Amino acid sequence: MAKILYTIGYEGRDLDGFMEELHDHGVARLHEVRRRASSRRPGFAKGALSRRCEQEGIAYQHEPELGTPDHLRRLYKATGSLDVDAYREYLTDLAAELDRESAVAIETPTCLMCLEKDFRMCHRQVVAEQMEKRGLEVEHIA
Repeated sequence: MAKILYTIGYEGRDLDGFMEELHDHGVARLHEVRRRASSRRPGFAKGALSRRCEQEGIAYQHEPELGTPDHLRRLYKATGSLDVDAYREYLTDLAAELDRESAVAIETPTCLMCLEKDFRMCHRQVVAEQMEKRGLEVEHIA
């Protein structure tokens, strides 16, 4: 049976509800895939989020290399959409990182986190797509 990798976006969520969602899905590790782990939303900046995860018994890890590179972020802001093909190409250079991520997710219930509420508008879907190729089933927490 394939292991499940979850993804979640924190947009529009409060921290307590976010943590409840993680617990409801049995998540034991939260891997943040934002390039920059800062946020204006209370509790979602790297330091505060990692402390809260520790209090909740969830391991936290920031994976900035899986975030959207600056040149693609600028393009996203200008056009309103992610250049999925360019991001896929970027990920081909990160095969070892993706292999390591999938090995962790196979052993421990893991969730990839980013800002975007709708996974279809977020780079984490492309990361998840690559994880599916490594034997994980993906479930996007809505």
